[in-house]
Amino acid sequence: VVLGLAAGLLAPAPTRALTAEQYSQLTYNQVKGSALANRCPTVESQGASVPVKSGAKLTNMCFEPKSWAVEAQTDKGTEFVTTKLLTRQTYTLAFINGELSPSPITFKEDDGIHTLPTTVQLPDGEYVPFLFSVKSLVAKGEGSEFKPGFTWGGEFEVPSYRTGAFLDPKGRGMYSGYDQAVALPALQADGKEGQEELFKET
Repeated sequence: VVLGLAAGLLAPAPTRALTAEQYSQLTYNQVKGSALANRCPTVESQGASVPVKSGAKLTNMCFEPKSWAVEAQTDKGTEFVTTKLLTRQTYTLAFINGELSPSPITFKEDDGIHTLPTTVQLPDGEYVPFLFSVKSLVAKGEGSEFKPGFTWGGEFEVPSYRTGAFLDPKGRGMYSGYDQAVALPALQADGKEGQEELFKET
């Protein structure tokens, strides 16, 4: 039974990490098929810290997990186990924007690509699909400046994996697919109980 999910977000930068300036100089054909589109730009710091002032904003923040661990039942009890990532190069959250405030440093996410469907595989072969999310993230950390060793954390929302575009085995969905099963034509035109019953199934 899967009880929770954790993503390792802090790890050594990949060897092909680029700065945002270097990204902007690449053409579409240079990025296409290279997996660079799934890489977060690296930040080159100048100085020992970056102070945060009132009214500041954090723009184009990116989350690129380096490893995934799932909390599961094992022979030793409940513990986090390493997993194999099955999702291809489409799991990075990017263009995250929000307000920053100091003392303590607080970030409130309000825009960006903040959810993406991802699937990992447990050591026993079980698949674990979920939405990797930082939607409505409110992260807090001590102090009023970013510096080496700074850590922060907070709560966020994880929408249902079955979004409005999810289709059931009969091809029905909330805003895509069919609104009734083809095998039940008698229920599609009554405008009352039949439609309500089908709506409950989706």
